[in-house]
Amino acid sequence: MSPQSNRWLQLLPPLAVLGIGLGVMALLQAPEPGRQAATRAADTEADYFLQDARIRSYGPDGALLQSLSAARVAHYPDNSARLEEVEVTRMPGPWSLRASHGLMPIGLQELALSGEVQVQTTLPDGSPAELRTSALTVDWALRELRSDAPVEMISNQTRASALYLLAHMDRRDIQLDGEVRVEHQP
Repeated sequence: MSPQSNRWLQLLPPLAVLGIGLGVMALLQAPEPGRQAATRAADTEADYFLQDARIRSYGPDGALLQSLSAARVAHYPDNSARLEEVEVTRMPGPWSLRASHGLMPIGLQELALSGEVQVQTTLPDGSPAELRTSALTVDWALRELRSDAPVEMISNQTRASALYLLAHMDRRDIQLDGEVRVEHQP
């Protein structure tokens, strides 16, 4: 073996370690999948804005799935969007909601709401209820509403609070978790 090829063989292990180290660093610095759109939208400038937007989503059969309006929409090159004064008036089940702010990540599978979030629904017994929280995620694919922020639920005869919320749009199934407090009113 020549001295030059011997030198290359000596460099291979340190170069391999360096390559592995750089790969691990890149993975550690990559944003989590759920935060990817939020990070990109914060780091880039919007490519266009909409005022008084009305957005409707349709299913494969052409049926209206949901209807959303926003006072202002900032659209980003990666197809994510930030929304202000959001209102969803048509969702699966008897749900409607309002929020100060919203983020629609890439793929439009979720709508992340923040600020003053209010959800109106009808309970299985037919009575109206309102949910209030500061953060709520609408997962269109799973047909769920989730909140990891404190939530308050008000109905005709009940006032409840909890740290977390999970609601299934189709079944009107509302689950409150974490330090649940319920006050019944006559």
